[in-house]
Amino acid sequence: MDITPWHVGDVATWTPEHVEQLARAASPLARFLHRSIEAWRRGWKNPQVLPHLYDPLAVATIFKPELCTWKRGTVTVELQGGATYGYTQFAIDPAGRHQVAWDVDRLPALNEVLIRICS
Repeated sequence: MDITPWHVGDVATWTPEHVEQLARAASPLARFLHRSIEAWRRGWKNPQVLPHLYDPLAVATIFKPELCTWKRGTVTVELQGGATYGYTQFAIDPAGRHQVAWDVDRLPALNEVLIRICS
C-alpha cells in the first residue's frame, strides 16, 4: 500500500506563476480553479498565500510514483490509548507492507498537476 503523507503535500505548493498559468489556460476547468484560488486568497486576506497540493499530489503519485522518493516500512496507528490515541507511527523495514512517500521532486510534481488541469 502506497501512502502520501501530509508533509509531502506541504512541499508541493504552487508558485504565483503556476496560479497565473491557470488564468491563461484554454481549459474552462483551469480558469475556474484560478478564480477559486483568487477568492480563497481574498478570504484569507493574504494575496501571498498559495495552495498546497495535498490531494492532487496523492493522485499524481498513483500514475507517476517517480515524482516522489519512497521508503518501505510498516505504518501503525495507536488505537488502544497506550501512547496517544490515533497517533500514526512509521518504522522503516525493507520487508514492510507499506511504501511511504518521503520526499517529492517539487517542480516536476507541480508541473504534472498543472498540465493535467490545463489540458
